[in-house]
Amino acid sequence: MLTYPTHSSLTEEIIQNYQVNKALTTAEICHLLSHKPKEEDQLLFQTSRNLTTQYVGDMVHVRAIIELSNICECDCDYCGIRKSNEIERFSLPTDQIIQTAIDAMKMYPGLLLQSGEVKSQAYVNKLVEIVKEIKKLALIHSPLKENFRVIMSVGELTQSGKLIQIIKGCWCRTLSLKNRNFKSQIIQINS
Repeated sequence: MLTYPTHSSLTEEIIQNYQVNKALTTAEICHLLSHKPKEEDQLLFQTSRNLTTQYVGDMVHVRAIIELSNICECDCDYCGIRKSNEIERFSLPTDQIIQTAIDAMKMYPGLLLQSGEVKSQAYVNKLVEIVKEIKKLALIHSPLKENFRVIMSVGELTQSGKLIQIIKGCWCRTLSLKNRNFKSQIIQINS
């Protein structure tokens, strides 16, 4: 009986390389997303499920979302609230944000505060006060008390020393997709 050598596909090689190096090149990502043979989809999907389970687990974390504002100083092409888009802008008043957070914390284990990127010190101060108040009120209104999580998606404001120093116990996630350079930073500030 003849046996033929088995050759691993480029997709398999990319996956094996990722498992060793924990990184993908742009060309590898492009191959996985568009250039691979369709029959290799199941291999990619299974690898994705395995990695997700390994790093995140098999639970879904549900959080309430409050969009604080759609005002943004940035003009990122991919974003629907970029400053050049001609849309109606809003910024919720602090009392409405706090009341919505109280309502949400009774039903959800965490809260995502989301807004466009505004770098003024006044806006950073407003965020600081909002998160401090939400964390304080969670001790009263949330069944999770001090374990109630506040996550922020407010642009690249974690550079602000005041925001990092004052918001205790808050998870801040910032993403930058500018110039096709993706970086993600997660910071936890412990009390």
